[in-house]
Amino acid sequence: MNVAQLLERSALYHADRTALVAADRRWTYRELDAAVSALAGGLAGLGLHPGERLGLHLPNWPEFALAYYAAQKCGLVPLSLNVTYKAEEIEYIVTGCRRYATCSTPRTSPRCAGPRGAPWTSTARRRRPSSIRRPPPGGPRG
Repeated sequence: MNVAQLLERSALYHADRTALVAADRRWTYRELDAAVSALAGGLAGLGLHPGERLGLHLPNWPEFALAYYAAQKCGLVPLSLNVTYKAEEIEYIVTGCRRYATCSTPRTSPRCAGPRGAPWTSTARRRRPSSIRRPPPGGPRG
C-alpha cells in the first residue's frame, strides 16, 4: 500500500474531515483525493509510465502535496528537487534517472533546465504547477 492508497482510504472513511490547510484554503479528504485523481489522469495522459520519475521542483505549497500524491497514484517515483538547487545540481540529480518529467512553477523553472542545459518552457500562472515536461529526445535514460 502506498500513500496515495492511504489517501483514497481516508477519502472513503473520512471524506468530510479536513486533510490539508494552506492559508485560507482547506481541502477535505474527498476534495484532495478528487484533485489528486485529476492530476494523476493528466500525468497518465502525458504517457508517463509506472516506475518513471517525476521531478517535483515546487516550493512548500499545497501543489507539492497534490503532485506527490498524483505521482504515487500513477505508480511514478516522485523525486523532490529543492527549489534552491542550481540548474547544474538538478541536472546532476536527474542525469542518473530513468526516463522522467519535471513539474515546476514559473518562479522555480528558470533553475530547472533540461538535460545538457536545454531550456524548458513554462506556461502556468503564479502558485500553480506550471507544466509537466519531458526532457527532449536523447535526454538521460539511466
